[in-house]
Amino acid sequence: MKNSLTHWWGSLLSFFFPRFCPGCSSELLPYETPACLHCQTTLPFTHFEHVHNNPIYEKLSQWTPLEEACSIFYFEADSLLQRLVYELKFKKQQQIGYWLGILAGQKLLQTPYEQCTALVSLPLHPKRQRQRGYNQVHLFCRALAATLSMPYTPSVIRRIKNTRQLSLNTTKDRFHEMDQAFEMNSSSVPCMPHWLLVDDIITTGATLQSCGHTLLETPGSKLSIVTLGCRM
Repeated sequence: MKNSLTHWWGSLLSFFFPRFCPGCSSELLPYETPACLHCQTTLPFTHFEHVHNNPIYEKLSQWTPLEEACSIFYFEADSLLQRLVYELKFKKQQQIGYWLGILAGQKLLQTPYEQCTALVSLPLHPKRQRQRGYNQVHLFCRALAATLSMPYTPSVIRRIKNTRQLSLNTTKDRFHEMDQAFEMNSSSVPCMPHWLLVDDIITTGATLQSCGHTLLETPGSKLSIVTLGCRM
């Protein structure tokens, strides 16, 4: 009886409030979220989590001492992933963050990333977060941390420099803009942590480099990095 009512209610909601796939624009079935099953199978996984010297590790380890680094997906223009990130970032479709976090966590199981002891998201400046309403990376990180059975420690670091939009700067200017942009909250730092620093999309890596250096100020700490997507 309960299953019948659930199916009936889902069908009724779909009739009056149809949902559409951000990938192909087809109407979603009640059990499909946040994209249709066909489009979900087209998500471009990198499989970098299984390769130590992958392009993301090689890019970031030039400036920051790292244990591991990877991106879960390739981030391509006009792709399903781009549309999902846009919906999450600017349309407050929070369920997308949880869904992507679970997918990423499943990819990182039984890899060296499970050796990390504390997961931390790249923080927004308080002014930027007030404007946006929330930090979209938090939603992704909560699901990722839960899947990996790892503590999520978003309060250990804060952004103290309200930087300009980095996409308007050259690569050199981005690194200068991000210099000393973060500081540690020493009252909540775990002992000798192996940080897993998480962000959504990596471009030059300037923000991750600055945040990672600040995290490594903690005595005895190590650092690994995961991003949802990368542009290649």
